[in-house]
Amino acid sequence: MTDSRSFCSRLPARAIARTVGAGLTGPPAPRVVRRSVPLAVTIMVTSVALLCLGLWLLVRGLKTTATARAAWEARSVPGTAHVVSCIRERYRDPDNGGEVFTLSARYVDTRGVPHTMELSAGQAFPTGHPIEIRFDPHHPATVHLPEAFAESGRPLAFILLGGLLMFLSVAFASR
Repeated sequence: MTDSRSFCSRLPARAIARTVGAGLTGPPAPRVVRRSVPLAVTIMVTSVALLCLGLWLLVRGLKTTATARAAWEARSVPGTAHVVSCIRERYRDPDNGGEVFTLSARYVDTRGVPHTMELSAGQAFPTGHPIEIRFDPHHPATVHLPEAFAESGRPLAFILLGGLLMFLSVAFASR
């Protein structure tokens, strides 16, 4: 039979610490982690990928906006509405730089059917004032002012997300 003390005395110090207990010889030796790819390369590749993705989303959003606007222009017809009432909203619109008004106006569609609509506007119009509108002849309730158009939510989200990703890529690369 072998004496256990003589067996332990022949093991290296790290093996003794693992077999007998870490508290007897002190803390274990720190492990050295070697990276196969330097951190700078990882940061550069990640920031370039974010920049490319952000740029693609930005361009995709702009192209989708242009396509949606052209489709709305082709699908809608111009018309004239007459203001029935103009109400000033209680809040101020910081993007518009001023107040927001809700217009109530009447117009006649391509079939001769009268409609009443409500639109938001950045300026006040007197009662009876004619305003230019665009509406879909197949769905006359879909009415917008000429500078506004339908279907602008998703392209705007693409543009904002693309800009945010491009900003993050620059911030990530400058770390």
